Amino acid sequence: MTEIFSIIKRKDERNKILISGIIIFIISLISELISLRISNMLMIRPEKALFPVLGLYLGPSGALGVAIGSLIIDVSICKYSLSIAMVNFCLNFFYSYAPYKLWYTFNIKDKCEIPNLNNIRSILKYIFIIFINYLSVSLISELSLSVLLGQNINIEIMILRFLNNYNFQVILEMLILIILSTTDIKPHIPRSKTNILKM
Repeated sequence: MTEIFSIIKRKDERNKILISGIIIFIISLISELISLRISNMLMIRPEKALFPVLGLYLGPSGALGVAIGSLIIDVSICKYSLSIAMVNFCLNFFYSYAPYKLWYTFNIKDKCEIPNLNNIRSILKYIFIIFINYLSVSLISELSLSVLLGQNINIEIMILRFLNNYNFQVILEMLILIILSTTDIKPHIPRSKTNILKM
């Protein structure tokens, strides 16, 4: 948790928060405007593919920027209630931050390696991490919204939303991550391997 709070003190990390937030806000805004005109029967949210990528690549700063950008969209465009918006804020931060935490937790080597997909082992590791991450967020999201809205959980819709988004997003996420690894943008790498229990 100290890692998350310490980023606010550094200017470069604050810039990452700002950039991540702006990117998510713009892409989410475009997605919302398109969804108003086109019925999204499959419930696919392409902008969500950026959440774990920015979190994994930019660390806590990217995850916080993602959560803030999404919160602004939820309040200003989607007109969600404050309670739902705050639940989404927490879920979006977790969805973005967990891949970063898991990537360096599951790192077998003592040295922390940058998140790239240059071999089969890294690809399988990423797919596994995103599967666990998205499954956890899907379950928590459905449970939270069912409590807030007083509705029963629709298992069929939850499974459909999970399969549609996971299959589509994991491919898109890997493409984005590969592109990022070829740029001059430096990923946020912890000084040592992380312990998943020490947030």
